[in-house]
Amino acid sequence: MADSLVSHFSPKSAVDVGCGTGVLLEALRDREIGILGIEKAESALRYCAERKLEVLPLDITRPEEAGQLPRSFDIATSFEVGHQISPESSSPYVAFLTRLSNLVVFSSDPGGDDRLPLNPKPPSYWIQLFAEHGFTFDEAESKTLKRKWEEGAVAHWFSRFPMVFRRMSEIVFLVSGLPCPF
Repeated sequence: MADSLVSHFSPKSAVDVGCGTGVLLEALRDREIGILGIEKAESALRYCAERKLEVLPLDITRPEEAGQLPRSFDIATSFEVGHQISPESSSPYVAFLTRLSNLVVFSSDPGGDDRLPLNPKPPSYWIQLFAEHGFTFDEAESKTLKRKWEEGAVAHWFSRFPMVFRRMSEIVFLVSGLPCPF
């Protein structure tokens, strides 16, 4: 997963929201990407600390906490978190993610494998929420990641529904070839 994110998007920095024990963070750090994790579970925070991973215990349903971070990131990731939060926390969670980067790679199980999903929503739900926060769904990039992850034997709960979102204002700069000023 880390290899495909690095080769496909070439980030210099990454934040993983709901990073758990930091598996992705560690893999990105090994590839010399500047990393930060966001996690609330005490046991996961302790485990990350033992591995010397920088992880902050921010509340992902409070977008203003994203403003506490010292920088923005080239890429924000959040995998299999959306279906674990309450439905009323969905919009604040997406607002949190969209304050971190112009590029968000995201997945959330719409229901099925997880034993107790609090918020099983289809991809269309998340696409609409991200749109409300100024981001567009990049279907081509999402399909490319899905294919790469399936071929690379990435765990099926990640590779089933990867979604790539880009800040709408950045799309103009990507098409024009000019650097995005924000």
